Amino acid sequence: MEASILQICFASLVLLFIWFWAFHFCNVMILKPQKIRETLRRQGIEGPQPSFFYGNLLEVQRVQREGLKAAKRSDGEMSHNHLHTIYPGVESWSKKYGKTFTYSLGKTVVLNVVDPNLLKEINSYKGLELGKSEQQRKDWKALVGDSIAWTSGSTWQYQRKVIQPTLYPEKVKGMVDPIVKSTLPVLKSWEDRIRNEGGVADIRIDEDLENLFADVISRACFGSTYAQGEKIFLKLRELRRLISSRAFSIGGQGWSYIPTKRNLAISKLEKEIESLIMKMVEDQKKKPTPENHLLESLLDAATICHTEMEARTRFTVDNCKAIYLAGHSPPMVATGWTLLLLATNQDWQDRCRAEVLEACGDRFPDANSIYKLKAICPYISCYPCLQLTMVIHESLRLYPPSSYMFREAVEDMHLGGIFVPKGLTLLVPITMVHLDPDIWGHDVDKFKPERFDNGVMAASKYPHTYLPFGLGSRVCLGQHFAMAEMKVVLALFLSKFSLSVSPQYRHSIQTRQWAMVPEYGINILMKRL
Repeated sequence: MEASILQICFASLVLLFIWFWAFHFCNVMILKPQKIRETLRRQGIEGPQPSFFYGNLLEVQRVQREGLKAAKRSDGEMSHNHLHTIYPGVESWSKKYGKTFTYSLGKTVVLNVVDPNLLKEINSYKGLELGKSEQQRKDWKALVGDSIAWTSGSTWQYQRKVIQPTLYPEKVKGMVDPIVKSTLPVLKSWEDRIRNEGGVADIRIDEDLENLFADVISRACFGSTYAQGEKIFLKLRELRRLISSRAFSIGGQGWSYIPTKRNLAISKLEKEIESLIMKMVEDQKKKPTPENHLLESLLDAATICHTEMEARTRFTVDNCKAIYLAGHSPPMVATGWTLLLLATNQDWQDRCRAEVLEACGDRFPDANSIYKLKAICPYISCYPCLQLTMVIHESLRLYPPSSYMFREAVEDMHLGGIFVPKGLTLLVPITMVHLDPDIWGHDVDKFKPERFDNGVMAASKYPHTYLPFGLGSRVCLGQHFAMAEMKVVLALFLSKFSLSVSPQYRHSIQTRQWAMVPEYGINILMKRL
């Protein structure tokens, strides 16, 4: 009798558990997304019909495969209009439904935002109702945790208040010398190759730039070197690859808690990276340097806002990982594209080189002469930027560091006359905005740095549509540092080498963790001046 009662109770609990999860699944996968879509449709915002579970993800992947096949069949001519490769499906939906439309990626309902007026509303919005996607934060938590890159609300607001002053333009001045020191070994390596190969060398620049910018972020922000931080970078790179393959796989969202081989590897890497970062922190504490590195500011902030050691460690580790990633990959990729554009446009290469040599004289640019580069380092003088800055801006327009910008409504809100329900993800396809002829003119897919002759604000019909560093209150805090990195590195390269495109280079774009990267790398012919 007692056994029967226990069996009935156990069966009831199992049924209750199954019912609860069935209801939760139905609510998350069907009811909530459907409610958001209906709210948008009542406002006249349409989009493609989603399928169960996958949304429009299968169609996106199908169009992407077709686009990649078409790109591989092309003659390899360099074109800067790559929307069909970067935004499969989105470009055709935009033509059918208008610039503002909705689609679904799994259970995530997306509002595509390209309209300049809606972008202006996002840019001027100061409230905390627009934050990072909760689902994405969960998917990428092992990589960036609760850092400033992925938090929302008051947590993000406080972290921004702590970190932003360390990256003000005046602070960037103290980072120029470490950038120069990191670049010199690459210059020496390329000079040796040119000499050994008879005056001209065909150099694959990707790996050298990767190591260079890893060394820059290590020196400038953490007071170490790439050799000391190499293990951290390698493990972060592998962790990002594993999480990306999980997050972008069909059915991959939300399965992070299942102990698969990939998830176990992610967990192991997360612990190893934390251990390496804390060792770096302890080493820096034992031998403090006169420079006030970003790491010191993070440690001070961790002490102020957290009383428990575990919370301090989490704050420090998460933000160190975010700084390593944000300070390394975006400027590295952007510098590679800029070197390629300079190599294909000799006139602009000559103009930029003349500007560098005029500022530095006949001497090899060093830390002292870099301070005098009025056109190269606008943060170190009151003079406006000229040729090289225009080239960098145009490069960032054609090949922005990130192809997307995400915001999620954490509460019901209004934007530009549109009611935005809680849970809706606003997605800004940055390259689509940068290649919109209604915004930038009929020559939108041409390399024309002169469009920035009067600065960013006057380069297009709408000044808030230049988005390489994001938009609104969550604009990239490190944009001044990133620009200084690029200008100093490019100035040093231009002062030493003449650049032209290698016959080995094949122009093909792919997206990797939202970044636009050259699929086959970048090969450049270099000649010593």
